[in-house]
Amino acid sequence: MFHKCFTEEREMATFKPVIEEHWKKEENTWNVKIRLIHKRRPKYIDTPFFVTKKHLTQSFELKDDFVYDAVHEIIKVIEIRSLLWVLKLIIWMPRI
Repeated sequence: MFHKCFTEEREMATFKPVIEEHWKKEENTWNVKIRLIHKRRPKYIDTPFFVTKKHLTQSFELKDDFVYDAVHEIIKVIEIRSLLWVLKLIIWMPRI
């Protein structure tokens, strides 16, 4: 018997700041990107922030609070805009 995966019904997108080791630029910097996952499909959004090795942990996580906070502010704006978009759809949906 097969069970239905509970994550298939979830419609909510998740956001996380990420840095991948292979995104290294020639000047030894990495672009901080926002990973958007929706329906198990990842997309990456560029940010204007670049960090050096001293701003990263061994596992390539952000340890610089300024950049971390700035990226999370961008994520908050994206979440608010997507919520407003969904609310518009609900409000303007024709009633059946």
